[in-house]
Amino acid sequence: MSHVEVFAPGCIGNIGPGLDILGLAITGLGDQVRVEKSEQPGVIIADPGHPDLPTDPSRHASGIAAREVLRRAARQEMGVRLWVMKGLPLAGGQGGSAASAVAGAVATNIIIGSPLEQTAILECCLIAEETVAGRHLDNIAPSLMGGAVLVRSMDPIDVVQLPVSRNLVVVLAQPDQRLETRSGRAALPLQVTRVIALEQAAQIAAMVAAFASGDLALLGRAVQDQIAEPARAALLPGFLDAKAAALAAGAFGCSISGSGPTAFAFAKDVAAGERIAAAMATAYREAGVACHTRICGVDRRGARVLETPGNAPTIRTERNVSTQVCARCGEHYPEISPLSRCTCGGLLALEHPAPAQSRPELIRLFESRKLSVHQPLTSGVWRFRELVLPSATDIVSHPEGNTPLLERGAISRWCGSDSLMIKHEGHNPTGSFKDRGMTVGVTQAVRIRARAVACASTGNTSASLAAYAAQAGIPAVVLVPAGQVALGKLSQSLAYGAKTLVVQGDFDQCLDLVQQAEKRLGVYLLNSINPFRLEGQKSIVFELLEQLDWDPPDWIVVPAGNLGNTSAFGKALNEALRWGLIRKTPRIAAVQAAGAAPFYQSFLSGFDRIAAVKATTVATAIQIGNPASFDRAVLAIRETDGIVTRVTDDEIMEAKATVDAAGVGCEPASAASVAGVRKLIQEGTINPGDRVVAVLTGHVLKDPGALIHFHQETEPMPPGANRPMAIEASLTALEKALG
Repeated sequence: MSHVEVFAPGCIGNIGPGLDILGLAITGLGDQVRVEKSEQPGVIIADPGHPDLPTDPSRHASGIAAREVLRRAARQEMGVRLWVMKGLPLAGGQGGSAASAVAGAVATNIIIGSPLEQTAILECCLIAEETVAGRHLDNIAPSLMGGAVLVRSMDPIDVVQLPVSRNLVVVLAQPDQRLETRSGRAALPLQVTRVIALEQAAQIAAMVAAFASGDLALLGRAVQDQIAEPARAALLPGFLDAKAAALAAGAFGCSISGSGPTAFAFAKDVAAGERIAAAMATAYREAGVACHTRICGVDRRGARVLETPGNAPTIRTERNVSTQVCARCGEHYPEISPLSRCTCGGLLALEHPAPAQSRPELIRLFESRKLSVHQPLTSGVWRFRELVLPSATDIVSHPEGNTPLLERGAISRWCGSDSLMIKHEGHNPTGSFKDRGMTVGVTQAVRIRARAVACASTGNTSASLAAYAAQAGIPAVVLVPAGQVALGKLSQSLAYGAKTLVVQGDFDQCLDLVQQAEKRLGVYLLNSINPFRLEGQKSIVFELLEQLDWDPPDWIVVPAGNLGNTSAFGKALNEALRWGLIRKTPRIAAVQAAGAAPFYQSFLSGFDRIAAVKATTVATAIQIGNPASFDRAVLAIRETDGIVTRVTDDEIMEAKATVDAAGVGCEPASAASVAGVRKLIQEGTINPGDRVVAVLTGHVLKDPGALIHFHQETEPMPPGANRPMAIEASLTALEKALG
């Protein structure tokens, strides 16, 4: 075994009155440590995980814990190298040093053959924690063991795991403050009265009883700390206001986690947690303190191996963590695996656990988030986080989404439809639907600590990748085909700072090249083959269903190039039906440009194969001859009883002129959906009375060259062309021009 990666969750320390003896592990937050064998004896910190952390292994929690494991196992002649990935804040009161120690100790123990038992590992971590922060077994034990713990003794170690109600929701409010553990401990009183001591002991007993019985109301009443909280509150401006706001919003209880500065509150469900988080954030803001909030569950597993060579990856299965599954061979990968494809070459898909909420609860939850002023809930992607990526942390959001669903009589009449609606994704931050996928893809890149992100693009993907990578502070590389990218899109990539490489070839050659670079150079690929991209693009469907009060249309019509949206739409509809959000499934119509229609040709032959074509079309955004998401898109068409059609460039540009003249506007590829609606109605596939949603994928200014050519240069002048007229500077000339 050459390396091991271990994840250890963060935790709440003290849990109110339980000073140094009560702890609770939480989901979605933690530290990860990769350990490799080294020829040099001892411990080497290759990456400390944060610029403020030391590389000296005798001063780093992970390094000390690893050293103690080697010493206790009598393996000092062995050497290990550690890479630490910090998911927890420094001096944030979320058990960051404990999680680093636990992950380092567990990974080191495994790589040397697992000679130490749990108690010995706890002792190694306790030495590490004591060196950097203080003796806090109430942080170490839950991080290693999971769930809630009661520390009965530290010498000898005696830890009891407590049952935890599955309904318990934890709200974390992390103010923009740092409070070193030693400073927090120095504030504690040296003596307390007998009355306070007895009352504190009674509260601890009540908390243990509440955990054992699942009585959340009793748990809330027991979160009353008369020793540490009053002393530390003076060091944390805004906490008392945030606590009052949390209780007023329905929290069972609220206190300071560990030494602080993070505050925690208990809630009965996710919807209540959202209200409490918003109330706490508002209170901190009014106190002049910036604050970040999170909604967590209880991590019942504790530290676990993420991946070891030669073994099937260990899957994290807590309620809000998903799994990547290969559609070809069925192999499973952890949610945080950096692979964009399976090792067999198959495409990966995210499988999420079913939401814990009922249909009415989910709908109310999504609706309530529309009123939020706090990121990421202001995003039309992350508003649906339970359906997109439930465990996401450190979200990179502009925000995006929240695009309109429009009705325009002129467009409907041109198509021959009595009930046509337009979902305009050109209203996203960089002007296309790509932002929905990129917020999830770049968030995942941050989670796996990608060194750089890359894509091949016909323009929109590169613009979106460049913008979100710039926001996340990750280097971006984009490959675009020479002479085939609209100026409006290329200029965005340049403006946002991406390294833009113009390749002498077409899109398919660019994609092949960037996939080779992924393997050799270690960049994280963010084309639509990446499963996290599709999770974000699913939110187009969730949002339009919400806009229709969850009463699905008869048809959803979408332009089809690389087939990412077709695939995402099918997956979204499948999940919405499976999870009870809709009662029927709309049919998907995928529309290709006639000069770039390999999916259409495959549809005609029953999808028995796909034959790549040399793509040529005015709709450059879908000018793709060998679509990467073919297999996924076939599944989407089959599951929705959908169809695939094609339209000519002339039909696309006439549809675009109609959309533009209605004051809506779109790029040429977007207009393929509207041209497709007209064609399918004329052919009798879509009935004029069917409820239809056509998706416009990009903004009108994405391709100004095509627009100017159509209106000014095309001969003979096509229907809908609007030629500018040159006149003399006189009223007579103006009158003549106006007729």
